[in-house]
Amino acid sequence: MSPVGRLVVLRETPKDRIIDAIGLIVWPGLLGPVIGPPLGGFITTYASWQWIFLINVPLGLLGVYLVLRYVPRHAEGTRTRFDATGFVLTAVALAALIQGLSLVAERGGAMLAGGVFVALGVGCGFAAVRHALRHPSPLLALAATRIPTFALSTVSAGMIARIAISMTPFLLPLMFQIGFGASPFEAGIMLLVYMSGNLAMKSVTTPILHRWSFRDVIRINGTLCVAALVGCGFLSPLVPAPVIYGVLFLAGMTRSMHFTSVSTLAFADMPPTLTPGATTLAAMAQQVAGALGVAVAALALGLFQSFRGGAQLSLSDFQNAHLAAAGLMAIAVVWALRLPPDAGAELSRRK
Repeated sequence: MSPVGRLVVLRETPKDRIIDAIGLIVWPGLLGPVIGPPLGGFITTYASWQWIFLINVPLGLLGVYLVLRYVPRHAEGTRTRFDATGFVLTAVALAALIQGLSLVAERGGAMLAGGVFVALGVGCGFAAVRHALRHPSPLLALAATRIPTFALSTVSAGMIARIAISMTPFLLPLMFQIGFGASPFEAGIMLLVYMSGNLAMKSVTTPILHRWSFRDVIRINGTLCVAALVGCGFLSPLVPAPVIYGVLFLAGMTRSMHFTSVSTLAFADMPPTLTPGATTLAAMAQQVAGALGVAVAALALGLFQSFRGGAQLSLSDFQNAHLAAAGLMAIAVVWALRLPPDAGAELSRRK
């Protein structure tokens, strides 16, 4: 759904309007975490849990109608055979790598099994890349990685930054409940402040990208993101509530700005012939980064707990995990300095 939907938008949008289009289509990803949990709670409280799944039927039918009504019909392109080998290698690589990192975070014999899964994932990953480079029509077309702006924003610095930022939504609610002793409702309120920062930033994201260069936005916003993650690493029950809310709001704002800027920059220099493969690769990279963010966060918690020698997780483990996320984000910011000053200038309409 994600790559196909984005491909439709990119195909129908003039290049000088791509910033506006990307800024619009990331809204569902920001609204979902805010609307989903309370809606799910409402459904399970006043109906039954089955309706969490059944509600997708009318929504899906509405989506089909809207596609038939508004998406233009184009002549079919050349059909190619499904790359079954690439599909299997890629799926096994990603599943094994994420499962392995999750097992490594556990104590006992699970670490050995985790190492085996990680090795399997890395091996299948190399095999998948080698296959993609040799296959005439691979599942994952890697030709887009030769475009510097796409490679940096999607598979190198952008991937590292997404992993670091994706650690926070996993760590925060657990830190508030385990480290702060907050109730689930209180933790939800504080997480809502974080998500509110995501939404508040959307109103100014597009004007910022039209006013300043992508390089400056990614550099400055990335630095603020590092500061916000460091701030999360120093939160404790002793910190005044307004300060906690301020740090969470800033973390949400910088998260939103980063996702929009790198998602847009990825297609700044993309020729139309490579756009289909690039959208698939970008969507997969985003999903993988989110999953790896959770796995890396769990791994960091397990490692810091082991170093401390504690039987249970403590506040310091969550604080150190946030500082580790800040370190990853700092690496991504330094890496992003390789962007030329005029990267994405055609999209932002800057002269």
